[in-house]
Amino acid sequence: PFGQIHYVKVPVGKRCGFVQFVSKAAADRAITKMNGFPIAGRQIRLSWGRSQ
Repeated sequence: PFGQIHYVKVPVGKRCGFVQFVSKAAADRAITKMNGFPIAGRQIRLSWGRSQ
């Protein structure tokens, strides 16, 4: 619903994940709409990643 996804990584045993969207606008929509959204009784935190 936010835009095309380029890459997803969910490390085993970690309570985090990484999503790379094709466009900055799609990533911005996801962060704006989903930050604080409850999943499994916990609020998720979304933020911009760092360049690698």
